[in-house]
Amino acid sequence: MKSPEETGNIQYHIIGIDGHEYGPVDRGGLQAWIAQGKVNAQTQVRRAGETQWQTAIAMADIQPMLEPPVPPPVTQAEDASKAATAKTLVLTSHIMGYGGLLLMIAGGVVGFWVLAGSGVLSAIIGAILGQVGRGMQGRVI
Repeated sequence: MKSPEETGNIQYHIIGIDGHEYGPVDRGGLQAWIAQGKVNAQTQVRRAGETQWQTAIAMADIQPMLEPPVPPPVTQAEDASKAATAKTLVLTSHIMGYGGLLLMIAGGVVGFWVLAGSGVLSAIIGAILGQVGRGMQGRVI
């Protein structure tokens, strides 16, 4: 007959944060307790049939369950897409900022020399576009 270690049916007992003993529980149950935060690297654990308690991190068969999952690597396509979006936003913000400035200056000149009403309107629109462009630059850079 095979031992629990050979069949993978190892049972564990733990000492909870409240000082009480819990278990036996199999690997799946122990993984659930880890996910729920009931077991961490410093939790006292022993295998069923053993008498000596150890920290969970000291047990080679439990260590992999305690390690945080490794996030997948960022792909080049995501990086290229983000870079293209950032370049587009920077270009748009520059166009709006400088275009707004030019429109404001042109509106001031036209308003001063020709038509006061249309010049003031152009200056206001230019100022708004300039501020929107400046705001975009702050977020993009």
